[in-house]
Amino acid sequence: MTNQIRFVDIQLNVKGMKTLHESFRDYVAVETLDGENKYRAEGFGLQGARKGITFQYLPPVLRLQLKRYEYDMKNDAMVKVRTTYTFGG
Repeated sequence: MTNQIRFVDIQLNVKGMKTLHESFRDYVAVETLDGENKYRAEGFGLQGARKGITFQYLPPVLRLQLKRYEYDMKNDAMVKVRTTYTFGG
């Protein structure tokens, strides 16, 4: 057990999400790599692929960083995401 991770930090999107559950579901969503977004496999060239994150278990401490700010290219500044967001039940 000494090699187990005791804590994990993950960053969750808030923009376009209404709840913590939606943000977490977005975090673990599988992305399809195809077209111009294909995966470059050494020796095999561009390949269609799927990528995503899965948790086999959660650590005793899971720290969630909510991404409440985004970069506004027009104004060259960080802007707070001011949507309503629910944390519980």
